[in-house]
Amino acid sequence: MKSKKIRALIFSMTLILALSACSQKQASTEEENTVLVAVETQKVKKGSIKNTFTASSKVESNEELSVVPKMAGIVKKSYANLGDYVNKGDILFTIDSSDIQMQINQANSGLNLAKANYNLTVNGSIDSQIQQLEANVENLKIQYNDLLKKLGDTRQLYEAGAVAKQDLDNLQNNVNLMKLQLDTAQKNLTLTKDTIKNNTKEVSSATVEQAETGVATARHQLSNTVIRAELSGVISADNVVDGQMVSMQSPAFVISDMNSVKVKFQVSEDIINQIKKGSKVYITIGSVSDKPIESQISNISYVADKMTSLYPVEVKIDNSSHKIKPGMFANVRLVLSDKTNVLTLPLDAVMKKDGKDFVYSLDKDNVTHKQVVTTGVQDETQIEIKSGLSDGMQVVVKGQQFIDDNSKVNVVNK
Repeated sequence: MKSKKIRALIFSMTLILALSACSQKQASTEEENTVLVAVETQKVKKGSIKNTFTASSKVESNEELSVVPKMAGIVKKSYANLGDYVNKGDILFTIDSSDIQMQINQANSGLNLAKANYNLTVNGSIDSQIQQLEANVENLKIQYNDLLKKLGDTRQLYEAGAVAKQDLDNLQNNVNLMKLQLDTAQKNLTLTKDTIKNNTKEVSSATVEQAETGVATARHQLSNTVIRAELSGVISADNVVDGQMVSMQSPAFVISDMNSVKVKFQVSEDIINQIKKGSKVYITIGSVSDKPIESQISNISYVADKMTSLYPVEVKIDNSSHKIKPGMFANVRLVLSDKTNVLTLPLDAVMKKDGKDFVYSLDKDNVTHKQVVTTGVQDETQIEIKSGLSDGMQVVVKGQQFIDDNSKVNVVNK
């Protein structure tokens, strides 16, 4: 009986030991089968970091001039085309001057008559002077009436579609001009008759001056038929066609100064007091070169735009090569501050939760620890660590989204 009890005890102990070994083997197998999250780490180190501001914009001409003629008319000849480079003073186009030349001839005739009348007055030939004025008025009346009749006939032809509108307008202008000359001649006759007894010489002198002014005015109008460039640059808009009308309401040409261009952008109230006129700016125009162009702020407004509440800033860029064209896209970078000998980490290493920045540090056993940090300035790739870490600590920089505090990880640094 005693022997049976001993054998039962031995069997029980053997079973317990077997079960224990089996359990340990299963736990060991489960541990071996656990997949660790793969991460990359980097040591916290001291370095330099620049606090920058970036913006996108478009290139504009530094200066543009809209060429608007001082008088409407038919383009006689254009001397410039879209894309041409013109120098200040170059003739851009001319306007037909035949009507103006007629006015000059008529003004000269009036001046000659005024001078003749003056000579007659000074020489005492008053009666002859008045007779000439009266004859001139009658002659102008005949011409005016002939033009009126011709205008009426032409209007009927226009309404019937037999003549062009331009022909009718030209004839109307001639009628108006003749009416003006007739009115002037009648006024001169009346004035002469009314004042000849009092001061005939002074009146004749004033008439000569008036006629001279008329000649000068007509000649000035003639100069307006030649349109010149008032700015050296490239023709960036061309609305001139030979034989077509130009008006004073829209530009005939637009000239753009290509020797320098500008880039405009806007900054917020947090940035405006960190920059000033002369601050360095780096402009990258990808269609020209990947290398940034170093320039300076040329103009800065300290009054916010009413629509955007942002502050306009302008940068001028030398473009003597003319490679940069208005309308090209430009990337702007401002260096607001430059810190050296500060702790830095890759920007993506820092995570945020509940309003706090944190990273995962790594101990010698590859176990992670959540570290709340205080950050400073940052650029496109780095961020300053003000507190929470020390120089040389290992920090998870890739894969941190998939781990938690006190997680064992698999470090796979490249």
